[in-house]
This record gives sequence, structure tokens and C-alpha cells, in this order.
Amino acid sequence: MSLGAIDLSLLVPLEALLEEKNVTHAGFRLNTSQSAMSGSLARLRRHFNDELLVRVGREYELTPLAERLLPVVQASLRKPPALPRPDDRAARLPAAGRQ
Repeated sequence: MSLGAIDLSLLVPLEALLEEKNVTHAGFRLNTSQSAMSGSLARLRRHFNDELLVRVGREYELTPLAERLLPVVQASLRKPPALPRPDDRAARLPAAGRQ
């Protein structure tokens, strides 16, 4: 599953919302307001065209799409960026004094 062309600034709020299953708790975790998290959730819902979190009684549950997204988001946020190996970089750089 791909996250598509998601605004990267929404990845951390998405992870918090899906793990906490609660807008207020996700906001507290990220040291942001409940209204800011609600705004992020609204943007995420539009992006994925899915509710992501649905209220069941006094709790929230993840939609099937949100269940599939959670491990993808977690892996995306923990995967270190790919850096070129030193020998790869040297192969692409021109030698000093040569043009």
C-alpha cells in the first residue's frame, strides 16, 4: 500500500491519530491542540477519501483502510533515508583537476 502524494507534514499526525484512536490524546502526544488535530484529521480524510476514525459509542475505531495504513505509516516514519555509499559518491564526482 502506498501513501500516495500525501503532504509529509501529515505523516506524524496520521500515525498519532491511528495509534491513539483519539483526537485529543493524539494532540496531547504531539503537544498540539485538539482543534489542530481535528484539522489534520479532516485533511487526511479528504486525502484518503475515507473516515479513518469512526466513532463507536464514546470510542473511535479504525476503518479497514486505516488498519492497513498504520503499519505503512509506522514503517515510513522509521525508515532512515537512503544515503549514497562513499564509493558511489566518489564514482559520480569528477576527479580534482579534471573537467
